[in-house]
Amino acid sequence: MDRNRRQTRGKIPLISVSPPSGREPPEARSEHLVSKERLPPPMEITDQEFELFRRLLEDEIGIVLKHSEKTLVANRLRERVRELHLSSYFEYYRRITEGATRVSDLSDLADALTTRKTDFFRHLSQMESFRTEMVPRLVAKLRSGESSSINIWSAGCSTGEEPYTLAVLLQETVPFPLWPAFSILATDVSPAAIRTATEASYPRRKLGDVSSDILTRYFEPAAGDGTVKVRQAVRRMIMFREHNLKSGIWAFGQFDVTFCRNVLIYFSKMFQEELIARFYAHLKPGGYLYIGHSETLQNFANPFQFVEPMVYRRPG
Repeated sequence: MDRNRRQTRGKIPLISVSPPSGREPPEARSEHLVSKERLPPPMEITDQEFELFRRLLEDEIGIVLKHSEKTLVANRLRERVRELHLSSYFEYYRRITEGATRVSDLSDLADALTTRKTDFFRHLSQMESFRTEMVPRLVAKLRSGESSSINIWSAGCSTGEEPYTLAVLLQETVPFPLWPAFSILATDVSPAAIRTATEASYPRRKLGDVSSDILTRYFEPAAGDGTVKVRQAVRRMIMFREHNLKSGIWAFGQFDVTFCRNVLIYFSKMFQEELIARFYAHLKPGGYLYIGHSETLQNFANPFQFVEPMVYRRPG
């Protein structure tokens, strides 16, 4: 990449990657749940077995399953139960809670019950707002000496499309000499998702209608099957780490900006309140929290200042 190229100041040269509406449809939850796919003959899950998995998922990861999702849970877990040559869902529950592979089995359970639908430049209007309004503020903090580094957190980063998008936007906007001052921590509860993100290879379709200019500068062909790989200069800005938001240990400091989009809606109201308070504590004074189109903090008592839909600020 030409280090002396003029930084892009106009709009991101994209057509549209996702509907830019201000609110996701009511069925937004379902995009993270099981799709109706061809399945083997049914294996019945009892109410008691469903309740065991429902409580386990909420207690360990924070995700709340509705009772109306019982059939979906049975359909998705059935394949895993048969792969392990178990005779019932209860045997699978015991394996997860009592077996030697408890941690990995719990991660497999979370992966089985969630579908990670995400793309590069998802919710383009929000990303454009970050690039044109937030990034100049962060650059000003560096130039004024108020900060010597800028730390951004992508919480619930899934397979990495969001943090890589943020890094591309930064490199499109921030002068090259300041790039080393920016770092992105990207975390997810799923080891499989983090492995995919670290590999940084994606089907070309995940980039939607991204311009050829963006594609050439920040991605390179990875194989003859239409796969592209994020360039090293972009990857260098990001550190991926497994992290469970439900964990009592958040072993990192404060951030200038936190992204946690379309994650809160899967948790109980009590856990949402806990997370909002912890996000606040892990933001620097004056830091910003970005949430998803289907989320709001307005129904919670919290000290955040409302900036605009989906954006909140810690006073200071």
